[in-house]
Amino acid sequence: PTPSGSLNEFLRRQQGAVRSFHPVFSLTALGPQAEAICGKVGVSGFGETSVYGNLFRAGAVAVSLGFDYESGHLMTGAHYLETVCGVPYYYHKILDTDVFRDGKKSDKVFVLNVAYRQFGIEADYTRYMDAMKNQKLLRSAALGDATLFACDLQDQLTVGYQLLAEDVYAFLKKPPQ
Repeated sequence: PTPSGSLNEFLRRQQGAVRSFHPVFSLTALGPQAEAICGKVGVSGFGETSVYGNLFRAGAVAVSLGFDYESGHLMTGAHYLETVCGVPYYYHKILDTDVFRDGKKSDKVFVLNVAYRQFGIEADYTRYMDAMKNQKLLRSAALGDATLFACDLQDQLTVGYQLLAEDVYAFLKKPPQ
């Protein structure tokens, strides 16, 4: 079961749903590309062979419902970009625990993208969101008391690469201490 909310759990239980195999960063896909997106993924939560890499290659759209603009939750591409660009405030950590699939222990060695906590790292995706908004790549609509945000993942890549090329700390409040 997913700890990420009732909607995510509902989607995971749908017929034809495919859940990626990563013990920390798993996602569920539905539809004709579900297997291509979640079925065959590598051991990294955010690397090139992760679900996120597959989503970018598939031309997916990111949608965020119920999160404030400032939270940056729409920016699905941020951790992927931080991983593939090799930002200096994250490192790759081997997950040292037993992982099971369908009751059978996996022999895969999984990798996590982990922030160096001792350096006062604070994520801030406002600059990323603002760049998307300023380039008119961010869509929004009121839905009840919440705001729905959406954008193309390919646009996130383009803007994110540009931001990180200009400033390797573009997704942080301030450079690490």
